[in-house]
Amino acid sequence: MASEQEAEQIIRSLNSDINRVFAKAIAAEKAPSVVFRVLASDRIVIELNDDGLTKADLEAICGPASEEQPKGFDFKAIVVACKKVHIQSGNFSFEFQHNIFDLTDSLMRPVWVSPAKTTPVNLTRITLYLHDQGDKKDVENLRNIVHSLFEGLHEAIPLFLKDLELVSIKFSDSSDTIYRSKNLRKEKVDEHRVRISVTSIECGEASTCSQLYHITEEPVERGTTEVILAFPLTDDFKPLVDDLITGQCFNFVPLHPSKYSFHVHSDFDFQDEQSNALVESIANSFHLPNQVASAFCQAILQFLEHPTLCYHWPLFLTRQQRLWDTFRIRVDIFIKEWIGQNPVLRSRNLKHWRLISHVARPGADFEDENNEPLLEDPMHDTFLSHDYPLAAALSLKDYGLAALTRSQFLDLLEIDLENPNSKMRTNTSKSWHSAVARLLSRILTDDECSRLKSLPLIQLTDGSWTSVASGPVYFPDAENSCLPEALNIRVASYLASQEPERKSLYRQLGVSQTKVIEVRQMILDSFECSDVKSDAQSDAANDDYPTVGASETLSNALDYVSKHHKDKFLGILEHLWVFEGPAILKCPALVSKIKGLPALTLCSVDSSRELQITWFPSNHLKSYVRNFMEYPDEFPFLKLDEEKDINLALASKWAFLTKNLGVKWKYDLSFLLEILKSIRRHSGTSLSSSQIEKVLALYATIGEKFPLSTIEDKEQALDFFNDSAIFYINDEKQVWTRSSSCLWAAPRYMVSADSIGSFYEKMSRDEQQLKDITNLFHNELNIQDATAEDLIQELSMLRDEGWEDVVLVAGIYRYLDRMAISSDMNLKRCYPDLKDFFLDKLGVKGSAYDYLLSTTSKEPHDVKMAVLSFMEEVGDFVPRFPAKPVRTAKILPVRCLDGTVSLCSVETEFAITDREQLRKELGNKITVLDFDLKEVRRLWPFFKWLDIEDRYLSRCVKERVIISPNYSSLLHGSKTSDLRRKSYHIARVASTFDTYGTYSDAATLFHRLKTLRVVEVSKMSSALEMVQDEQIIRSTPKPTVAHISNNTTDFTIYVPNDKKAQQRCLFSALPRVLEKWLRQDNYSWHTSEVLSSLTSIIASDISVLDEILEDQGIIELPFERHDIDDTRIPSWSTRKIVVKLPGQDVAKTVGWGVW
Repeated sequence: MASEQEAEQIIRSLNSDINRVFAKAIAAEKAPSVVFRVLASDRIVIELNDDGLTKADLEAICGPASEEQPKGFDFKAIVVACKKVHIQSGNFSFEFQHNIFDLTDSLMRPVWVSPAKTTPVNLTRITLYLHDQGDKKDVENLRNIVHSLFEGLHEAIPLFLKDLELVSIKFSDSSDTIYRSKNLRKEKVDEHRVRISVTSIECGEASTCSQLYHITEEPVERGTTEVILAFPLTDDFKPLVDDLITGQCFNFVPLHPSKYSFHVHSDFDFQDEQSNALVESIANSFHLPNQVASAFCQAILQFLEHPTLCYHWPLFLTRQQRLWDTFRIRVDIFIKEWIGQNPVLRSRNLKHWRLISHVARPGADFEDENNEPLLEDPMHDTFLSHDYPLAAALSLKDYGLAALTRSQFLDLLEIDLENPNSKMRTNTSKSWHSAVARLLSRILTDDECSRLKSLPLIQLTDGSWTSVASGPVYFPDAENSCLPEALNIRVASYLASQEPERKSLYRQLGVSQTKVIEVRQMILDSFECSDVKSDAQSDAANDDYPTVGASETLSNALDYVSKHHKDKFLGILEHLWVFEGPAILKCPALVSKIKGLPALTLCSVDSSRELQITWFPSNHLKSYVRNFMEYPDEFPFLKLDEEKDINLALASKWAFLTKNLGVKWKYDLSFLLEILKSIRRHSGTSLSSSQIEKVLALYATIGEKFPLSTIEDKEQALDFFNDSAIFYINDEKQVWTRSSSCLWAAPRYMVSADSIGSFYEKMSRDEQQLKDITNLFHNELNIQDATAEDLIQELSMLRDEGWEDVVLVAGIYRYLDRMAISSDMNLKRCYPDLKDFFLDKLGVKGSAYDYLLSTTSKEPHDVKMAVLSFMEEVGDFVPRFPAKPVRTAKILPVRCLDGTVSLCSVETEFAITDREQLRKELGNKITVLDFDLKEVRRLWPFFKWLDIEDRYLSRCVKERVIISPNYSSLLHGSKTSDLRRKSYHIARVASTFDTYGTYSDAATLFHRLKTLRVVEVSKMSSALEMVQDEQIIRSTPKPTVAHISNNTTDFTIYVPNDKKAQQRCLFSALPRVLEKWLRQDNYSWHTSEVLSSLTSIIASDISVLDEILEDQGIIELPFERHDIDDTRIPSWSTRKIVVKLPGQDVAKTVGWGVW
């Protein structure tokens, strides 16, 4: 052997010659294999379990290479590079020596020798004797080269050796002891995928890894060579295109990195040692690039048959800027042309394959926060499916995938605005509108400015949409003051104008921001009487309000009042805020000073607190204080002038207090904690029995509110409860104790800690209240049950302090005794190695959690019982065990479409039957969890633990209401007007039970209700709909008599025009539908009370409603009663208007409602 190149030629020739026949090995159920044994004594032994050599094989070995032989095979090169080669197979035993034949002769002549030892049946052994003559340093160097080449054999080599399933490389020392080995095993996964498993053993330590590949072969035709592509995949069948695997060009052995993200096997070579340029064999110099490209295109077709690879295959494409040589450029051009002519992509909604020229990529600018297109083309479905990863879409860009332009987006916007179900004009999320506004603001700086300004993109307060091109539009406030409603001007929607992005867009579109002086002029201009106008102008001119200067001090008037008439400070501040407010806000130090003003005279509470730690006295908050406090006047509400409508004053007159000066106004966890502080501050340890009941109700409410609160509020609550905020009676003595001093489940009377669990079990009004209190103290505040260590500490303290209360000590021992035999005692933590001893010898029961994870039962009923048993152990709380192992285990009984029940993990799509009626209507069209309604109620903590609450039927089923395509008409004024005038009373009910539909408070809901209208239709039907396994499942449509459609531009109640059905709708169905709309499926504890009140409102005359609601305990909301005055209702609601609905072929869908 003379050089490193000859060593590489040996490896290449050996690999190309082992595509042999292994019929006998396969018949004996043995894997076709080859073993390379690299011996320290200058020998390499190759053993194959093939069918043995034949005469034809011998002639092929001795003769010159022919076309029928494998590419790269040259046995003569092996002989030349070695001192001697010995082959033994069956009855053959011969050797070749490079120095006994003529190198110019095309034939080699073997020398027949007697074998040193016999070979097993079905074994071919080839022994290479390496050169040992010449310079010792050169001999040693070449030996090291051979060893390194075998050590570095690429794991992908078995992919290109078709019949072989196992390749082994073993290294031996001078005593023939194997010190290192590597096994490469090829296993077929499916039709196109194989897995290569690599097991390496060195010094007795084994390591194993594996790699999945997709294999595509290009059929060999006349004049072409074989091409095989191997695409590395992750275990979840996604392209592995990172730096972990570098694509190689193979000719049975890797020649050089291919710069592709996959391996290519063909008749490759290199120009010289220094060149990296690929050179195809001369015969294939024209065909090979096309063959590689054709094989890649064949692979694409195979990828399309796989559910994951059909979306991820573009990751294997080469970015065009990465092309280096002519070969790769020719391959890429072929692939690009082929992709352009074949449908290989999917759009978002259509399931058939599309041409790349028929789809487009939205791009980040045109997508919302969920990477969904802001607008879509309903006719052509042009957007690439969102199942393609971003990197795949970027790869397709170089192959003809177009990106959406701003001009095309405006085309989509115009289509949407003309659509009756416009996404722009419906009740889409705030984040969506903000994203569209940001995009349109950027487009306004381009050439599309005039086109954009002509579109009706500005929402007005009456719900209509307009553009500035059709007349001036104003923002709804002037210097933080709302514009009067009486002005005959077009005003942008208040809610839309509060969103920064939409307000910025409106400003760029030309919406005007008025000033106070301009509003005054508008008001004056609205008066028709000139003398009134003159007087008003005179009064305005003579106003002399004190102002705040550039210093960080209050004006003289405010400073005087704050010092000498503190009780009047808020009134004068409100009076001057329109004039001094802007200047005050420019001075942070002055704002901080006002926030920190002592509130002793500003509220009725005798305590040292600042203005910013007081609450606005809204009716909503005052009603809660009355519910929880025996002395509600002790709560730190601000003392304000009596208002006719305090809630309306909060949004207008006093808005600066909450918006700028830190006065609190929200019903949140902080508010509830302040109620508890007020009770503790006023009553101390002398709470009456009624106040104790109210405190327990308050704790239960805090327990409900806690999980929904912000992290900051939760941290505040944790600190507060650890500062003696837990009420407790010990030995008939009332105390306020801290959470760190408490235990939940513990002996009743303890010295070292307060045992509060049994106290609240005894004092709670009902099971629901106890459950909420337990959730607060035990789960959220993490007050633990007494452990054995706690009770031992208690006994030690009793002993050290000389207690001789036998009853107390005996109670602790009895409690310890119950703990010792409890099935909940976890011995695994204490004795992890003694499982068999406790389970088998002592008969200790294993936990249901461990049983769930270790069960081998295939019977759904048995596993179902195990789940229920597990929740019996846990109780009514969310389990604290790790949820991930259970999520991946197949322990959930799922009833399939054919009625069979099988065990699945949460990866399977199924629904949870929490509404039996929904289950009946959808029938056997959906896959559901095999638990009945009662069991589902018991398992709610289990579902919450597994994070599958979104699978409740009540959450994932939608109701689709379809209106008859016949004519519909707006009801004659009476019903529309009647329900509008009752908006106030409906808002009272909503406020009482804290359920405002999609709105944040009673005031917003009230203003929305005032815009409702009632429409008669000849026929309505509804169908349930849900998505499962990417399929839309619908129930059979059935008639319905009432429906509410609520979006940005339309708030409509649909009722039948048949008089009898209409009466049934108004007094039976409509209250239920309205209650469900208000509740939005949040909870249903007060459903019957809400239904009773709503039925009374709809059925009764408005003149008696106040008395009826007062009798029902509905709280007051003294809004300004615009709804009573008929003149406040737009005139079109008192006329009969005919509304033409679409024809029969496009029946109108009026809305969606989530159950």
